[in-house]
Amino acid sequence: MEPLPATLVPAAQEAVEEAERAVGLPVPPLLRRLYLELGNGGFGPG
Repeated sequence: MEPLPATLVPAAQEAVEEAERAVGLPVPPLLRRLYLELGNGGFGPG
């Protein structure tokens, strides 16, 4: 597995809401926090 990038950029609230509208379901709370507080990708299984 490759290491995480040096800096992870959190997703914008609007991007998460847009994704929820696109799939028609809310993003699970833990995943929402990861996107909004940690970074927009770059984590999880390889």
